[in-house]
Amino acid sequence: MTDATPPALSTRLVVAGSLFGGAALLFLLRLVVVAAASSAFVFVTVLPVLLFAAALVVSVSLWLVSGSRSQPGIAGPSRPGRLGLRIAAVALVVVPALTAVLPARSLIGWQVAVLSSAVEFIGLVALVLAAVVVVRVRVVPALAGWSLLVWAALAVVRQLFFTSPVWLGEASVLIAWGGQILAVLSAAFVAVAWLLVGLRRAPEARVG
Repeated sequence: MTDATPPALSTRLVVAGSLFGGAALLFLLRLVVVAAASSAFVFVTVLPVLLFAAALVVSVSLWLVSGSRSQPGIAGPSRPGRLGLRIAAVALVVVPALTAVLPARSLIGWQVAVLSSAVEFIGLVALVLAAVVVVRVRVVPALAGWSLLVWAALAVVRQLFFTSPVWLGEASVLIAWGGQILAVLSAAFVAVAWLLVGLRRAPEARVG
């Protein structure tokens, strides 16, 4: 239903897609820094800040397309869809924010670590459910909805399988690299999809 996409929503998709592109670049920069870093200082200070910046950009993007009662977003009139996007926007930035503020893991108590991980998991669940709503309501073309669902599913995969379990030794490095590469590719996928959808509709809005 490309023709049914509101012009204002198309504009927000372009902005949000650009933000996702920025997040992909930040994830890529983080990957480059990891490869080139030679001191623990970089890992403790620079990497958490880059992760927080990328998470914040993604959060703003999700909030932007969530819409409101007066101007529905990509979930249309669905209140659960809009709420899910906003919960995800807030929850997914909690852990990166804590890591950036308290970069040394020794400063973070296990209670805070468990709580922040739980909040992040809730955000991922909310994101997946919201993405399903977006695909079902079809306020935006299928490409926009499915790209969000794919990104949400890959975010869950990264959370569950691409953490860095130190007990695996050298294998943990490969796992961590895999998660970071997946973050770059999935964010870039959403960026391209949303930009294509938004820009395809934007000229029609200007002509109208």
